[in-house]
Amino acid sequence: MCDQATGGAIVLVGDDAATHPRQDEVAAACAAGAIPALARALSGEFARRHPQVRVNAVVMRGAACDGTTDPVPPGRATVRGSHVADAVLLLVESVGVSGRCLAVEDGTPPSLPP
Repeated sequence: MCDQATGGAIVLVGDDAATHPRQDEVAAACAAGAIPALARALSGEFARRHPQVRVNAVVMRGAACDGTTDPVPPGRATVRGSHVADAVLLLVESVGVSGRCLAVEDGTPPSLPP
Protein backbone atom coordinates (compact mmCIF):
# COMPACT_ATOMS: atom_id res chain seq x y z
CA MET A 1 0.00 0.00 0.00
CA CYS A 2 2.87 2.34 0.65
CA ASP A 3 3.89 1.99 -3.00
CA GLN A 4 0.45 3.06 -4.25
CA ALA A 5 -0.07 6.75 -4.88
CA THR A 6 -3.55 6.57 -3.37
CA GLY A 7 -2.53 4.63 -0.24
CA GLY A 8 -5.30 2.39 1.03
CA ALA A 9 -7.31 1.22 4.01
CA ILE A 10 -6.79 -1.68 6.41
CA VAL A 11 -9.69 -2.63 8.68
CA LEU A 12 -9.14 -5.21 11.43
CA VAL A 13 -12.22 -7.06 12.75
CA GLY A 14 -12.65 -8.58 16.20
CA ASP A 15 -15.07 -9.10 19.07
CA ASP A 16 -15.54 -7.90 22.63
CA ALA A 17 -13.73 -10.74 24.39
CA ALA A 18 -11.23 -8.29 25.89
CA THR A 19 -13.85 -6.12 27.58
CA HIS A 20 -16.33 -8.96 28.23
CA PRO A 21 -14.16 -12.05 28.79
CA ARG A 22 -15.80 -15.43 28.96
CA GLN A 23 -14.71 -18.26 31.23
CA ASP A 24 -11.92 -20.44 29.82
CA GLU A 25 -11.24 -18.02 26.95
CA VAL A 26 -8.15 -16.20 28.19
CA ALA A 27 -6.34 -16.44 24.84
CA ALA A 28 -9.35 -15.02 23.00
CA ALA A 29 -9.52 -12.10 25.45
CA CYS A 30 -5.85 -11.32 24.91
CA ALA A 31 -6.15 -11.50 21.13
CA ALA A 32 -9.29 -9.35 21.09
CA GLY A 33 -7.60 -6.72 23.24
CA ALA A 34 -4.74 -6.54 20.79
CA ILE A 35 -6.94 -5.56 17.84
CA PRO A 36 -7.66 -1.91 18.81
CA ALA A 37 -4.06 -1.50 20.02
CA LEU A 38 -2.71 -2.93 16.76
CA ALA A 39 -4.92 -0.59 14.71
CA ARG A 40 -3.61 2.44 16.63
CA ALA A 41 0.02 1.32 16.41
CA LEU A 42 -0.12 0.47 12.71
CA SER A 43 -1.91 3.74 12.02
CA GLY A 44 1.04 5.63 13.45
CA GLU A 45 3.58 3.48 11.61
CA PHE A 46 1.87 3.91 8.25
CA ALA A 47 1.30 7.64 8.82
CA ARG A 48 5.07 8.15 8.82
CA ARG A 49 5.54 6.13 5.63
CA HIS A 50 2.46 7.13 3.63
CA PRO A 51 -0.18 9.44 5.15
CA GLN A 52 -2.88 8.02 2.87
CA VAL A 53 -2.60 4.50 4.30
CA ARG A 54 -5.18 4.23 7.07
CA VAL A 55 -5.68 1.50 9.68
CA ASN A 56 -8.85 1.10 11.76
CA ALA A 57 -10.77 -1.65 13.55
CA VAL A 58 -14.35 -2.88 13.93
CA VAL A 59 -15.30 -4.68 17.15
CA MET A 60 -18.54 -6.67 17.49
CA ARG A 61 -20.19 -6.52 20.89
CA GLY A 62 -23.16 -8.34 22.30
CA ALA A 63 -25.76 -10.81 21.10
CA ALA A 64 -25.14 -13.69 18.77
CA CYS A 65 -24.17 -13.15 15.17
CA ASP A 66 -25.80 -14.69 12.09
CA GLY A 67 -26.13 -18.43 11.96
CA THR A 68 -26.76 -19.19 15.61
CA THR A 69 -29.96 -20.46 17.11
CA ASP A 70 -29.45 -18.71 20.46
CA PRO A 71 -32.46 -16.56 21.41
CA VAL A 72 -31.85 -12.81 21.44
CA PRO A 73 -32.71 -11.30 24.83
CA PRO A 74 -35.39 -8.58 24.96
CA GLY A 75 -34.07 -5.11 24.26
CA ARG A 76 -31.17 -6.37 22.18
CA ALA A 77 -30.64 -6.77 18.48
CA THR A 78 -28.74 -9.47 16.61
CA VAL A 79 -25.41 -8.28 15.28
CA ARG A 80 -25.49 -9.46 11.67
CA GLY A 81 -22.68 -9.88 9.19
CA SER A 82 -24.22 -7.09 7.11
CA HIS A 83 -23.89 -4.71 10.10
CA VAL A 84 -20.20 -5.51 10.38
CA ALA A 85 -19.76 -5.14 6.60
CA ASP A 86 -21.44 -1.71 6.74
CA ALA A 87 -19.05 -0.61 9.50
CA VAL A 88 -16.03 -1.85 7.53
CA LEU A 89 -17.24 -0.01 4.42
CA LEU A 90 -17.74 3.18 6.44
CA LEU A 91 -14.13 3.04 7.64
CA VAL A 92 -12.78 2.16 4.19
CA GLU A 93 -14.56 5.16 2.65
CA SER A 94 -13.73 7.59 5.50
CA VAL A 95 -10.66 9.32 4.12
CA GLY A 96 -8.69 10.91 6.93
CA VAL A 97 -9.91 8.54 9.65
CA SER A 98 -7.16 6.32 11.03
CA GLY A 99 -6.32 4.66 14.34
CA ARG A 100 -9.98 4.34 15.38
CA CYS A 101 -12.03 1.43 16.70
CA LEU A 102 -15.71 1.34 15.76
CA ALA A 103 -18.04 -0.83 17.87
CA VAL A 104 -20.98 -2.67 16.31
CA GLU A 105 -23.24 -3.29 19.29
CA ASP A 106 -26.50 -5.05 20.10
CA GLY A 107 -27.84 -2.54 22.62
CA THR A 108 -26.41 -4.23 25.71
CA PRO A 109 -25.52 -1.61 28.32
CA PRO A 110 -21.79 -1.41 29.01
CA SER A 111 -20.60 -3.31 32.08
CA LEU A 112 -19.25 -1.32 34.95
CA PRO A 113 -16.18 -2.49 36.81
CA PRO A 114 -16.89 -3.99 40.27
